[in-house]
Amino acid sequence: LMQQRGLDCVYFRGHSARGVPHAWNAVRLDDSWYYVDVTWGCTDPLRRSPYHFYLCTTLEEAARSHVFDPEQYPEIPQADSRMYNYYSYNGYTIEETDDLIPTLAGIFAEQLVGTTVPPQGEPVYLEARVMTSPEQYTSLRSQYLQDIFAILHEVNRQLAQNGHTIRVQTEKADCNSSDEMQV
Repeated sequence: LMQQRGLDCVYFRGHSARGVPHAWNAVRLDDSWYYVDVTWGCTDPLRRSPYHFYLCTTLEEAARSHVFDPEQYPEIPQADSRMYNYYSYNGYTIEETDDLIPTLAGIFAEQLVGTTVPPQGEPVYLEARVMTSPEQYTSLRSQYLQDIFAILHEVNRQLAQNGHTIRVQTEKADCNSSDEMQV
């Protein structure tokens, strides 16, 4: 499909870091290469929304979980831009210097306003990417788990302040993370 649209796209076959045969792509956008894995971005039936972990990642990020066959692919595009990475492009990133509670609340509030909210009681999945060292990510993830209810209260405060009628339940939250992608 990308080639039909006139975009450079390369198909890779290899395996996951766990040894499972797998395939993914690299695509060139505005003279920079990005890795894309639409298989691992597919919608989970329980989640009802796609994962964005592997939407326009760098080679370093893709290589954490995707093993390229060096004999089959002697020249792998050296993707190093994050310009079109889903999280960077949409402003859903957290830096080391950010204040976690208001920053995450702002990201989550923006996502809620930009989505179709399901009927009451059904889950909504919100995402943010931590753009720091793995050690700092681990620390921020621990802080997030400790402060999740404060973050949800801040989401409600920000939504109300901006005149939105959406309200987030603040008594229960389920969380998961991708340590390899720092999401």
